[in-house]
Amino acid sequence: MTPHETFAALLSECGRALFEAYGVSSTEASRPARVEGLDARVAAIIGFTGDSLRGSLMLGMNPEALEASRQTERDRPQDWIAELTNQLVGRFKNRLAAYDVDIVITTPLVIRGERLSPVMDGDAAPLVWTLGEGRAYGWLDVEVQPGLELVERPGAAAVAAEGEALLF
Repeated sequence: MTPHETFAALLSECGRALFEAYGVSSTEASRPARVEGLDARVAAIIGFTGDSLRGSLMLGMNPEALEASRQTERDRPQDWIAELTNQLVGRFKNRLAAYDVDIVITTPLVIRGERLSPVMDGDAAPLVWTLGEGRAYGWLDVEVQPGLELVERPGAAAVAAEGEALLF
């Protein structure tokens, strides 16, 4: 498996676990062949860097998915998407530790618009999770150092259980 395939698999796993943590069942839909026409209206982007890689993760949601996952009416959509993206990147960072990869993450940047969709080199199709009547989209753009091989350490434990620690 290439590093990019491993990253996509980890993001998929982390997304499902994140939504389940908030009591929202999700199914992963097939990746769209084209990114035009996606219905994400709010998104957050977090950058990250490490010794062997750097990149960004963007989580976008349509209004129905955002509502399905929001915990209280007091959560503003911008705050909630930032929090979900922060937790998603935290889970991703936690899983990378099993591959001896450590990253430092930035704070989330929230954007709003119509049919948000980044343009990226390579495989630009997002992961798509269906949350009830809504959809969430995850884009991962990663540049790796030449020769990076990701080998999961047998029995490697996560840095901490999600929700139990703050890692910066």
